[in-house]
Amino acid sequence: MPGPESMESALTRKIVREALADLTLQHREILVHVEFLDRSVARTAETLGIPPGTVKSRTHLALKALRAALAERGYTP
Repeated sequence: MPGPESMESALTRKIVREALADLTLQHREILVHVEFLDRSVARTAETLGIPPGTVKSRTHLALKALRAALAERGYTP
């Protein structure tokens, strides 16, 4: 039987996946590139074919939306 740490980790992953599903496709896409793949703004902009300023603003808005989606679920990191 898994210990309390692994149960908490599994629950956190589930909550984050659900919160990510609430985001728009553009927001999820930006977060995958910038946060999860740890790509630079320049590389993300090049990959997605959008200006670096758009990457920055979408990242800001996506993180704000993700925090709100997590808060709706009672999760505050």
